[in-house]
Amino acid sequence: EQAELTAKFMLHYANSTARWNRQAYDKPVNALKFKIDRDTDGALRDQVYILGHFDLEKDQALVIDVNLSGAGYFIAPITNHWGTTNDIVHRTSCLNQAQSVANVDGTLTYVLSRHDPGVPNWLDPCDMRDGILTLRWAEFPDGGPSEALGATSRVVAMEDLRAALPEETPTVSERDRASRAEARASGYLRRLPEGLL
Repeated sequence: EQAELTAKFMLHYANSTARWNRQAYDKPVNALKFKIDRDTDGALRDQVYILGHFDLEKDQALVIDVNLSGAGYFIAPITNHWGTTNDIVHRTSCLNQAQSVANVDGTLTYVLSRHDPGVPNWLDPCDMRDGILTLRWAEFPDGGPSEALGATSRVVAMEDLRAALPEETPTVSERDRASRAEARASGYLRRLPEGLL
């Protein structure tokens, strides 16, 4: 009985994952315009999900501007086409609100690129040219988001990146990045010892 239930669950999980991710790939590339319908897609009722897929050349970056709309929690993970995260311990393939540097106006600006752009909020696709980006907002103080919630994205050439970012965006040196990576890994490994494997 248990084996049959497990097989049934695994098939359901695989089919749901494939359907969910296909929705991202069915939308225009490098755009974040697909909002998950919580009534039909099984998303948590008190959270908002916006997802899309990216496909970037080595000399391109995807700049993503996020309005938190009062959310107490936000996360931006990159996954492959199966919905599996990459190296979240040693690389910044996933950033949450606490790990991100906010703009002066309280918004967040991320840069998704295969090469380190030298900014704090770098989403590292772990050498993947394409994949899925799922943005998730949660913990709204008034029980739900305002109309301002959302994200916009635009592709820019790496050489033009600085001009496309908020003026206050700090620069992250190689030494800074290494220090941040060490602190990140230490934090994860306190609760995820399997990351040592």
